Amino acid sequence: MTGVGVTSTTFLSELGPSGDTIECERVQEIVFGHGGAGIGDGPVPGRRGPRIEADFASAYDAARAAVAVVTAAAGRHSREAPRIVLSGPEPGRRVPADRWLPARVLEIADPGQIIVTAPTAVVVGPGLPGSTVLVHRGHLPAGDGRGTQRLYELRLAADDRQANLDWARRAVDGTSIALDLSGLTATWRQAAAGDARLILLSGPRESHRDAVAAELALRLHSAGAQVLYGSWHPEAHALGGAFLEALGVYADGCDTERLRAELQGCAGAVSGLLPDVAARLGRRRDHSEMSPVVQAGDVVEHWIRAISCRRPTLLVLDDAHLAGTAGLQQLCDVWYACRRSPLMVLVSAMDEGRDRGSVVDRVIGLAVATEPKAFSHIRL
Repeated sequence: MTGVGVTSTTFLSELGPSGDTIECERVQEIVFGHGGAGIGDGPVPGRRGPRIEADFASAYDAARAAVAVVTAAAGRHSREAPRIVLSGPEPGRRVPADRWLPARVLEIADPGQIIVTAPTAVVVGPGLPGSTVLVHRGHLPAGDGRGTQRLYELRLAADDRQANLDWARRAVDGTSIALDLSGLTATWRQAAAGDARLILLSGPRESHRDAVAAELALRLHSAGAQVLYGSWHPEAHALGGAFLEALGVYADGCDTERLRAELQGCAGAVSGLLPDVAARLGRRRDHSEMSPVVQAGDVVEHWIRAISCRRPTLLVLDDAHLAGTAGLQQLCDVWYACRRSPLMVLVSAMDEGRDRGSVVDRVIGLAVATEPKAFSHIRL
């Protein structure tokens, strides 16, 4: 696609620590194939790996090159993934006011991220393909000491019909990109390999736990994970709470045949929890003698296992401080039943650190009593 572009767009990429000559040549081939012109004689040493810099006459071409480089990277979702910055001059200028801006932005980017400065984002935003989205990521102090530079992230979008990610996009809008998620992404790789993990993320009201959970959800979603999200609130369904919210949204994005396969053997029991789902399956309410609590637990456990076996899953359960005793017990029951699945459960709760016997303490106690080696607590 061609169109009006900034005078010049700088493409700066830093490969992972293990980046070698072959990897550098592959990136250079992609960059030059999209119209990039080399600056200097080739890759230069960076703080973490070799750097490649190029100049593009078209911001669109620079954006397409960045997406192609990240998509083609062998370690796309690991610490070896390339970091990329796209930067152009402000309107009315032919050269950037801060010539060191791309390098400064690169220092705070995470592996696999494409960070775009505001002047370039303004140009490429309207013409982005459907496979990409721009997310506002906060500000960086300008090098000339006057004001700040607004930054955006160019993300690879994924089909989100089965993941209610609106909460995540709202939570990360305008937040700093300097969130260290290396520990959580390492834990995710263990979970995705079939070694399930339970993470408790807690902090006071003013902490950025929502942004951490949201950033992780968006990154793993774009990496191919199935993301489920639900939150507890005072009027939540007593037998399902956050689980039913997550599964209800998931069901809305699924075709009926998939639901029938995943709920085989318990389609009748789901009618008392999610009547719309049961209706799609042609089932009436199950009037068996099994108690509603047992039915709810069995359905949730069975369904989450089926979903995660189809695709490694991140289950985000928010506002756990609003969950009652039954909700917390169900959380641990579901976790124990699914502990051999490719699943990571991220529980987020407000914790003021004052009350003994708080929800956070109870979650820790229940988790440690079930599978302590697979449990981690992160307090912000």
